[in-house]
Amino acid sequence: MSDGGSKFDLDFDMPDGFGMRGNQTVHKCLSHLNNHNSDLAIAEVERLRKQTGDTTLVRHLLALCVCRLGRVVPAIRMLEAAHEENPDAYEHVEVLAALFTVVGKRTEGVYYAKLATALKPAYPEYRLIPKWLIGFGAALAIASDNPVVENGYLHIKDGAFERAAQDFIDAIDLDKTNVEAWQGLVDVNRQRLRPGDSLRAAEALASLKEDDPRALWTLARCRLDIGLTAEAWETVNQALNLAGIDLDIAQGLPALVRWDDRAPFELSRQLSDAWNTLANVSPEPVEVRQRESDNARFRVGVVSGAFVSGSEKAALLSTIDESLGRAADLHYYSNSEVEDSVTRRLRRSAQRWRDISKVDDDTAATIIRNDEIQVLLDLDGYDWTGRPGIAARKPAPVVLCLMGESGAVPGAQNGVLALHDPGLPNPGEDAAQTVIVNKGLSTWPLYVEPETLEDQDGAPPPTMRILIDAIAGRLSSGFLETLASAVRKGMTGTLTIRGDDPADELTTEVLSARFEAAGLNLATVHRVSRDTPISQLLPDTDILVDVTPVPSLDGAVTALRFGVPVLSCRPKRPQNGACASLLYSLGLEDWLMQDEEAFSDRLAALSGDLAALRSARRDIRAAVGAAASLEARVDRGRAFTELFDRLLAAAGESA
Repeated sequence: MSDGGSKFDLDFDMPDGFGMRGNQTVHKCLSHLNNHNSDLAIAEVERLRKQTGDTTLVRHLLALCVCRLGRVVPAIRMLEAAHEENPDAYEHVEVLAALFTVVGKRTEGVYYAKLATALKPAYPEYRLIPKWLIGFGAALAIASDNPVVENGYLHIKDGAFERAAQDFIDAIDLDKTNVEAWQGLVDVNRQRLRPGDSLRAAEALASLKEDDPRALWTLARCRLDIGLTAEAWETVNQALNLAGIDLDIAQGLPALVRWDDRAPFELSRQLSDAWNTLANVSPEPVEVRQRESDNARFRVGVVSGAFVSGSEKAALLSTIDESLGRAADLHYYSNSEVEDSVTRRLRRSAQRWRDISKVDDDTAATIIRNDEIQVLLDLDGYDWTGRPGIAARKPAPVVLCLMGESGAVPGAQNGVLALHDPGLPNPGEDAAQTVIVNKGLSTWPLYVEPETLEDQDGAPPPTMRILIDAIAGRLSSGFLETLASAVRKGMTGTLTIRGDDPADELTTEVLSARFEAAGLNLATVHRVSRDTPISQLLPDTDILVDVTPVPSLDGAVTALRFGVPVLSCRPKRPQNGACASLLYSLGLEDWLMQDEEAFSDRLAALSGDLAALRSARRDIRAAVGAAASLEARVDRGRAFTELFDRLLAAAGESA
């Protein structure tokens, strides 16, 4: 084929394997592609463009470069455009046949293969597909009917979220009804902290699967991520109406309560009772084994789907590992395949580690009974990561739901108890359904080394520098109204929010409306994404303000690690007590306000006394240092030992 005076003659059966007789620029481009040097190949294409103009050969080579970068679908679109412009060019068609087959569109692949055969009857039979493209296609398409989507999930697993998003968008470009691709786009955008984009993808998924309760369940979670709590309630109810008896979806209702600061306390018990009635499980008898001596060790099981860094359970995990682990053999039952440095730390100290993420509740409960666990700690309750069906079966003589609401925990009717510390609230507390560790549930996370910011000499900054670490779903209307109240009382300062990607347009739109309704202006806020390490922001921070109703423990831990004060409000529900529990356990109750009014008063007062705010760092460093001491860990472990002995004795009497 003639292409602007240059013979379009790519022959990959030539001895060097790179094709193209006579043009060294093309030869170099193909050679770079063969060696996986895509940037150098693109440079050669640009050089050829300057020599010959924007020819179909140039576009053909550029499509190969884009494909080499892993973007198969954009390469297909480029070649389709080139084919439309010059429909007699069988070279484009030959590659299109291969690429459509690679992405699982085999009907289109066969069409272009037949078209290529029809277009080149008079041409010699030489290969137009480079070997690297054949190998790339085989690797991508192997054992998969949806290879672009599969490639996206591989990129998610590797942490390459941008590449994964591109893969899912490409798959949707090929087929707008590809539900697996829309689900992948939801998943990766939640990972990228782009709740607006994940919500749009979830809406598209729900429209494609109108009567699928799982699609509505996904939509509900995405609405919650962006803070549309009322809409999330409605969507979960729709999903439950479609699903009928589906405990996983029914779990979403009691899970939502902690996100809604308007929900009455009675609703927690009503929804928990409804779930327990729907579950309708009765515990099998278990033998109550008490310790034979004070030196004997307990057998303690821990169930959670959040044995990772950044978890809301971080301070609890440290207590279990460093304090309780001194008196107990720890058996972990993980409801997640995700692992990181914290997971590996816990595994090293575990007596046994079991992955139950693919095991049903009955089997998991049987495993726990066979492990002869004396005390089972359920860290998640009804949360999204939780397995309430396990606790409800009460597979150990004593089952405790950490920070659960009294009488509103999985298996409450079977004797499962809520475990609290004095830093947690419990409206309508029933002493028969709640037990308390007086030393506190939380310990300084020992995998986080306390650090000290350089002491700042000279005068304090002219205005208070406030940092909030929270995604859109945690910036509730109630919290923003409390912040606005502090402003009306005289608080001044600059505000930085570390949260969702500011480039997410829908999230910005929703937040702007929420700020405006509270009398605040989002445009005056400095927003950064969570890709920015919080440690980079703390040198220019005077105080971290915790959010309500769902706290941001990870931000609080990091701030306290550097001695930066954390102001929090006593939560209305114990499920949201992670930050309150940590402040109580560290002896920093002065920074834990009793209600929103006291919170706004304190914030306004602090903005007028920056010198006192700075001097408070010394006390915070001392509290963190004391909490990380051996004596504090042993003391807290002893408190758990006494509690477990008492609970096992009571279980033995009632057996």
